[in-house]
Amino acid sequence: DLGIDGVEVDVYVTTDNVPVLFHDEDALRLTGTSGCLADMTYAEVEKLRVMKTIDATGKGDMKTFESDEPIPKLKDILNDFPQLRINIELKAYKPMISRRHWGAEVAKVIRECGAHDRVIVTGFDFFMLRELEKEFPGLQSRFAYDDDFHDSLGDAAEQWFSEDDSEGTGKAFEARDSPGFVRWLMEEDVVGRLVTSTIVDLEWTVLDADTVKGFHDRGHSVGAYVFYPQDISHVKHVLSAEEEEKVVRRLVAQGVDWMETDD
Repeated sequence: DLGIDGVEVDVYVTTDNVPVLFHDEDALRLTGTSGCLADMTYAEVEKLRVMKTIDATGKGDMKTFESDEPIPKLKDILNDFPQLRINIELKAYKPMISRRHWGAEVAKVIRECGAHDRVIVTGFDFFMLRELEKEFPGLQSRFAYDDDFHDSLGDAAEQWFSEDDSEGTGKAFEARDSPGFVRWLMEEDVVGRLVTSTIVDLEWTVLDADTVKGFHDRGHSVGAYVFYPQDISHVKHVLSAEEEEKVVRRLVAQGVDWMETDD
């Protein structure tokens, strides 16, 4: 109904190896039931419902939908929406070798549904992506980067951002091409080469002036996220609509291949 080209979804895998769509590590905010779907069987997940009224932003801003909804299987989404391109994120708030088999389970579903030519798979867990590619070589997959990495990987001295108001139109955040371990890791595509990536998915805040060109020169498509976000609990720089549009236009001019947005 919205006329969208595609959608990004987050995937967990249950204890009996069923990939399902869900965002939060703890189900409480969305379902009212505490616990991680990764620790549940599918029979347990099947009983849960995403509530009709939820905290949509993570800041106590409640939003009411038409009805509560079950948590869908990845398999059903791929089969029911053949017209959509789908970015499947292997959900990981931190790398966990114990969940590495998630990559293989998702790859099996993609093969079963014949969806390999209309999906890309991204994630923040190297182990999952390696298992994905081992199970289904040649899938469009990629390690993703966001602006929290310099904190979690001990590179806190690196500054991702600079603020420029030279045009007098309000704040405009640009990613800064400063030296640092995480910037080197991303720009040199170190992890990407290990998982045989053909795409890259980046939080827009880490894209400096030549990032897109660098990946295009390697033959990679470049995606950027997330624009007009609803859940702002982890957003470091909340922009106005005017500021957001300015960033979008800048990235379009730089040649970004796709963008992910909540609106």
